[in-house]
Amino acid sequence: MIKYGNDYILIKNIREANISKCVKARHINQASFFGKVVSDSESEKWIRLHAENSNNILLEIIYRPLDCFIGTIGFVKQNNRIEVGRLSLYSPAIKELIRAGVNPKRLHKVMQMVCGLSIDYLFKHTDAELLFCNVLENNRLSNALCTQLPGGIPQKIQQEFEGIPKDVLHYELTRAEYLERGKK
Repeated sequence: MIKYGNDYILIKNIREANISKCVKARHINQASFFGKVVSDSESEKWIRLHAENSNNILLEIIYRPLDCFIGTIGFVKQNNRIEVGRLSLYSPAIKELIRAGVNPKRLHKVMQMVCGLSIDYLFKHTDAELLFCNVLENNRLSNALCTQLPGGIPQKIQQEFEGIPKDVLHYELTRAEYLERGKK
């Protein structure tokens, strides 16, 4: 069971009450960045599979001041390397937060907190020696977020998505870099 956070953000295992929101967030993400629509039943099956697997997991993100589900983040553990990703925002909640007076610039800081908490959790509670993520080159919001994190200097690589090679930006952070950051 994963439950990790601060006063503003909580990342935790997906609760049954939020499965439909996770499906919608995944649907929006898939359509936006991969140009395809996955059926709701296929998404729900995938989410349920990854909600329980500790080495290949999807977690929900809660904005604590309003106890509001805002999206998902996940990771895949491969020995002592962990790929962090699957960051999907639930846009109806984001719009509701903005209507409730949360400044859109504050939401960017919230996403920085989500990433920072994920990094802290993975280095403090797993044997990870390296965290990495691959972000599609055209995903400017995620790339802007990654460049602000420690080790945020990307390397351009190609990765296959359903048999089609695409340019991605590869980001890495080692445990040594993480520990060094903590000393500052």
